[in-house]
Amino acid sequence: MEIRERYEDILLLGKEMSLYLLELFHKEQRKALEMNDLDKVKSINMDVIPKFEKLFFEFSLEVPEEFQESEVEKVEELVYKLIEEYKIDEELMWARVRTRLELAENSGSSVVKKLFEIQLKDLEKSLNILLDKEKQFMIKQRELEKELADTIQADDEVIVFEKLRDHGKKLDELDIKIQKLEEKIAEIKYNIESRWPYEIYGIISKEKLYEEVKNGK
Repeated sequence: MEIRERYEDILLLGKEMSLYLLELFHKEQRKALEMNDLDKVKSINMDVIPKFEKLFFEFSLEVPEEFQESEVEKVEELVYKLIEEYKIDEELMWARVRTRLELAENSGSSVVKKLFEIQLKDLEKSLNILLDKEKQFMIKQRELEKELADTIQADDEVIVFEKLRDHGKKLDELDIKIQKLEEKIAEIKYNIESRWPYEIYGIISKEKLYEEVKNGK
């Protein structure tokens, strides 16, 4: 086996191993969340996911034009160390690699990526609507504040103050909706940019994914 082919193979194996572990810990994270084990959720989010996400990016890089055999050996050492540490079946990883290459654009990953993109577009549209609404609310609030400042009669002052208080509550509710939308948009952008959240579906066909979604799996 040529040294370049050897390098390409170990990167393929390393990338698949990273996706396998990311998928595994992602499922653990969701299970911990369902059980309200927030400490475990935080640990996975802060310590585990970033570690394998970094490895996924590194293993996804193209083989450089020039490299030393020592670089290949270093990657091989890392990959097999992780295989041993997490008791991973190497043959299973190669079977996943073959399936991923065979499915290519017909895999579920392209479907999930497209779904993320559609969700992002819809969320950003909803956010823009709320931001425009917030601007109108701010204009109304300034008008009420001016009206309150110009009010002379005590009774009128109470009425305007009540209006201002009610308006403030609605503005607070709107701000909460905006914040939640911004958080969701950030999550979807992360899913698209980091790639692994949709690439983990690269070993399942579009048809099988559609069937699983239909059956609620």
